[in-house]
Amino acid sequence: MATYLSFMVSSTHDDVMRALPASTRRLLSFNSPVDIAVYDVQGRRVGEIVNGVAVEIEGGNVATFVIDGVKYVFLSDDDGHTIRLTGTGTGTLTYVSETIGETDVVQVFENVPLYAGRQMVSGVAGTADVRLILVEDGAMAREFAADGAIVPIASTIIRLAIGSTTYTIHGIPFQSDAAPFIDVAHERTMVPLRLIAEALGG
Repeated sequence: MATYLSFMVSSTHDDVMRALPASTRRLLSFNSPVDIAVYDVQGRRVGEIVNGVAVEIEGGNVATFVIDGVKYVFLSDDDGHTIRLTGTGTGTLTYVSETIGETDVVQVFENVPLYAGRQMVSGVAGTADVRLILVEDGAMAREFAADGAIVPIASTIIRLAIGSTTYTIHGIPFQSDAAPFIDVAHERTMVPLRLIAEALGG
């Protein structure tokens, strides 16, 4: 399997491949001063790397490793995950996402500016493109291009499903306290107003 890792961490490529669980569907790598938290579609924390150390979370379907300072997250299903990144120092982020299967698809974000406390979020699901979104004041109003440039998000895309407390913003899964429902008596669809307001930065 020819991968981006072969030149990014050539000295440790064999170590990474040996550590790769057989069920891995996507490999993420982060070369930067960040803490990483991985959440599943139910909002449960299933993987974590803190202060450069992989934290094992029992029952999680995610494997995390740190090899020569590069942080790796191995995802074993296509259900969708949210990756939350928090800067722990000043520098730049290189973030690589690689699908593993019949067709390998590699996405790279480079030279993303970092400082301590800067927060970013990335949605990962199936073979869909990965986005890296900047979180400022609790809102997601801008995102990063592949070259690390910050660009505005032209529109906010929120997807909700009747009866489900899982919703997505720009393809990133979140959990709500309440699910949308249909008020049959008044022929209206009811959605959680606070969820919409917070998603739009209100």
